[in-house]
Amino acid sequence: MKHQSFCIFIIFYMFINTAVPFITKIQCSTSEARTCIEPFCFFTNNTADGVSANYGCKELSRPLNKINVHFKLYTKMYSQYFQVGYFPKFDYCTFIENIDKQNLLYYGVKLMKERLPESIRECPYIGKQLQVRNLNLTSDDLTFLPAGKYKVVCTFSDDDDYKILRMVTHVKI
Repeated sequence: MKHQSFCIFIIFYMFINTAVPFITKIQCSTSEARTCIEPFCFFTNNTADGVSANYGCKELSRPLNKINVHFKLYTKMYSQYFQVGYFPKFDYCTFIENIDKQNLLYYGVKLMKERLPESIRECPYIGKQLQVRNLNLTSDDLTFLPAGKYKVVCTFSDDDDYKILRMVTHVKI
């Protein structure tokens, strides 16, 4: 019995210590409409405490009064990624005005407001406003996810442009 308790403690200890996020790959893409001029997506891995995220458009070619966000989360099992849960598209501008505290996305918005208050604002977005710079994510921010490999796909679009900006990020926790 003591041996089993010790093994459970070791597994739990390993789980806690490996819960630091680490970006293994990131891709950034846009549509042919060129609403997003010079997109950028890059992360810096700080092995001690987490990652620093930078993403967005260097410039917008027109004001955005409506921004649709489609978020997908995948987990890797064996050699394939499988979608976890279902996150419907939502209108970011309406969501920010009428945020629902029972929604899972509220957690992400709350985190962004705490870390980068200038990135959470009401529409319209113009010029250089569709940017997030130096967002630091630590293991404490991702406690709702168990250790594993994930793929996060986030697509920003509107009625006139199918894909203003799409980020595909591979994360190991």
